[in-house]
Amino acid sequence: MPWTFWGPVTNAANSSGGFRLSGGGWIGFESSANDFTGGLEVEGVVENGEIFGGVTVRNAGAIPTNTAFTVRNANVEVLAGSAERPLPKLTAESDVKVVAATNVVDMRIKALEKVGPGTVTLPQVVRIEGATTVTSGTVRISGEALGKPGLSWYRSSKRISDYDQPIPRGAYQGVDANGASYAYQNWPEVANWNDAYYYTGYIKVPGEEGSDVTINFISSMARVCRVDIGGQTAIKCWDNWDNLSNTENGYTRFSVGPQITVKAGWQPIYICMANYYDGTRGPQANTGRGWVADFGIGVDWQGRREAVPANYAKLQDDGTGSFLRAGAGKIFAGETVFSNGTSLAMDGTTCAAPVLVSSLKGTPTITGGMVMLTDSWTIDFADVAAGRVLTVGDNARFGVAEDVVVRFAGNKISTLPGGQPRRYPLVRTTGSGIVDSFSDVSSHGYGWRVERAAGGNGYDLVHRSGLIVIVP
Repeated sequence: MPWTFWGPVTNAANSSGGFRLSGGGWIGFESSANDFTGGLEVEGVVENGEIFGGVTVRNAGAIPTNTAFTVRNANVEVLAGSAERPLPKLTAESDVKVVAATNVVDMRIKALEKVGPGTVTLPQVVRIEGATTVTSGTVRISGEALGKPGLSWYRSSKRISDYDQPIPRGAYQGVDANGASYAYQNWPEVANWNDAYYYTGYIKVPGEEGSDVTINFISSMARVCRVDIGGQTAIKCWDNWDNLSNTENGYTRFSVGPQITVKAGWQPIYICMANYYDGTRGPQANTGRGWVADFGIGVDWQGRREAVPANYAKLQDDGTGSFLRAGAGKIFAGETVFSNGTSLAMDGTTCAAPVLVSSLKGTPTITGGMVMLTDSWTIDFADVAAGRVLTVGDNARFGVAEDVVVRFAGNKISTLPGGQPRRYPLVRTTGSGIVDSFSDVSSHGYGWRVERAAGGNGYDLVHRSGLIVIVP
């Protein structure tokens, strides 16, 4: 029988009481007024790969932020989250599963430490505000919680160069609660015409969960438009050319996408809209084609492939999250350190938005989803010299946002023949792994720079001067 503390749990004056639960039982905390400081330690039981026992957090703040919080082979069930009342630093030993209720759209943890073998599983709605330290095992991001209403979005003023990449070269700036807003309004003026808007998240396909639904999309966007849903490309247009049908659509920039079949229920969606030349940008009226103004992208849930506005739904949510959800945000907001042999795994079939990592240190193995590095990457020369690389495995993608800085740690002094490059592996792919371009990365390290590996399966660190002196 689970224990639940419904009322406030407070410490008497000058005391420091805490809780310890073991043996696979459950304990729950309800009151946001709890202020015990003696810590909470929960130890469950793992049998045949399933975790039994854990703790339920019924309200934000029910576990005080300033208390120690250790979970070992157990579950953490979060029924309410809040940006103002994060969970305390979580020390996850061995196998730990953190689950957020479907109504939780913003869950915070003060810091995370993963120790011991096994996996700590986190929902994609979580945000680790402070440091994340992974000394062993795996951190796994689950796609079970879908996030806030709307779509995650990013705007870039650089000339679009990643039209064929289903992940943008920039860190997402937040959530557009309405959805893909810039498909339905005029775009702001920009100095050089280069403008791009990216959206990712989830869309609710109507019908009985899991049943087949035949649909099509339509685009009336200038100049670039791409829509992927459920892993399939539904629209792909570049200026006056429809890439999916391999036909010219004229400078009306109007394309009716092919019929595709997707499963009913929540499906990941990716949208790219961009301009790169003169002031013709954003949604086009195309009244001569039977279309209407301010309707840049639509989806026909019956797949009729007709240019009839009434057949199409806009990619907009009513604010309830019943149609669009934003998915992951900046999960790792502080410094994130992965020790040798550790990994970051994602549910690639359900994680729609990239997992954002602010500041990375280490060379983990990434599998099963998209990871976007947003600010900096610190590379230890001990890893470089030992040939330890960041590995991007099957069904994974690793991207670097615009203007990310690569920094170096550790001392290295070496004399090289004049003009002869010294090349060290930095990132490697295996299987179907993909690494996006590092063209905007600046390397602060006395002549070091990042170049694509000769075999095309990753990137190297390259130095071309004679004397290398690196000071941390």
